[in-house]
Order: sequence, then structure tokens, then C-alpha cells
Amino acid sequence: MKTKHESWIAENCSESIMWSGLERAIIGTVSRSGEHAPIVVYDRSLMLNELSKNMPFDEAIEWLSYNIEGAYLGPLTPFIFESAPRVKRKPRGGVASLRTALEKIAENNDEPYARDFALDVLRLTR
Repeated sequence: MKTKHESWIAENCSESIMWSGLERAIIGTVSRSGEHAPIVVYDRSLMLNELSKNMPFDEAIEWLSYNIEGAYLGPLTPFIFESAPRVKRKPRGGVASLRTALEKIAENNDEPYARDFALDVLRLTR
């Protein structure tokens, strides 16, 4: 019995070029305007995980680079996705700056609902 992933691949990638043994690294398809066939998209890190099951990791990197990334198979050549490093966000002032903002809202008599809400929150946090 096929897994959901295998069924999805069979249904959505039947016309696409695929690399044998790397089906678990398929993360989707892309389509170009004016072209009818979807193009398979592989996740590079998942490809390396699959390849390194059969060879050392450094050899898997070299094999992937030379045999897959270096191969153009025509307009249906699969895409290889590599995610960018995550950006860490700095905290913005924390509770003290939130309290200051609420105090400013509480001073605004032109917006009674916002003022009352801010006063309620300030009372709850004392």
C-alpha cells in the first residue's frame, strides 16, 4: 500500500523528471506560466539525508553536487530548494515598554474605549 506521500507523487508528478531513490526528499511541485507540466521540487537537506544513508555525509555532498546539481535534463529538470537561515528577532523592550505604552493610551481622553481598556490592563498587572 502506498503512503500519502507516494500517492501524491504518483498523482501530481507523473510527467515530471524525478531522481530515483530520492522520493522522500520531494516537497512539492512548481509550475511555470505557459507550461503544462509541473516540475518537481526537492529539499536539498532531505536529499542529503537520503544519500547519506548509503555513503558518508561528505561523499553525499560531493555526489549531490556533481551528479544532480550539475545535471541539466531539459526544461523539466527538477528544482532543488534550500531554505535560508532563520532570522532571530530581538525582543522589543518587554513588559516595561508595554506598561509605558498602556500608560500613554490611558492618558488619551479622545479614545474612551482604548483608555478604559488600557486602565483595566494596568490595574490587572499591578
